[in-house]
Amino acid sequence: MGKTYSDGEDPLFLLINLDKDSKKLEKSLLEAQRIKVELVRIQALDEKSLAVKSSFGFPKQVEACWESHLSAYRFFLSTDHQFAIIFEDDFKIENVTKFRRAMGILQNLGFDLVQLGFLRIGLRNRIFQVLINLECFVFKILYHALAKKPIIGQRLASRFRIRQIARTPAGFIPNDFQPGAHAYAISRELASEIVNNYSKFLVPADGLLQMLSQAGGIKSFRLAKSLVGQYEYADSMRMSKERQ
Repeated sequence: MGKTYSDGEDPLFLLINLDKDSKKLEKSLLEAQRIKVELVRIQALDEKSLAVKSSFGFPKQVEACWESHLSAYRFFLSTDHQFAIIFEDDFKIENVTKFRRAMGILQNLGFDLVQLGFLRIGLRNRIFQVLINLECFVFKILYHALAKKPIIGQRLASRFRIRQIARTPAGFIPNDFQPGAHAYAISRELASEIVNNYSKFLVPADGLLQMLSQAGGIKSFRLAKSLVGQYEYADSMRMSKERQ
């Protein structure tokens, strides 16, 4: 896995959207205009339309979200595109210029999965994200500063994590996927692997992608700084806390 795409190859932009959420669709189309892309709408599934499954404690909304992402993958695989950008319909582009620049880097990055937007849930999660970013920054500086030192440089070059970070473009973090599946790029190979081998499992969409990313068997990255947020995220979190 980890194919590098040609400069002229455009990704497929897919939007997961429920029929009842017409206002979210309108917002999504406005966001697409800002980044000058055309979205293909994927009809999301709601919990009422799902077949009965053993949920293992997951809410039905989680199951519906997972099935909706699988529908997006299946549509993607029915096309000739080699990679796709998956958006959920509450996505919000935080910085248009930086987002378009990141999209340009993607085409020559060689990837299976790239997280373009992620959530910062709670203090622990925020600290964890900062520490991972700091690790990458320090390792990259060390590698380039000591690469010409015969003994130390060879030892650094032999360590996979340091070598991997050193070869990763600035602004990207290798093998890390944070909470949130509202904006990510996925390769045809990985989408096929998930549909063929994981579609029978019930998992949160971002949970599976996080697991695959951290296992190290795929070429995975996330942006050091999230460039895609969610319009409805704050309200959803407040409602969740009120129910507790």
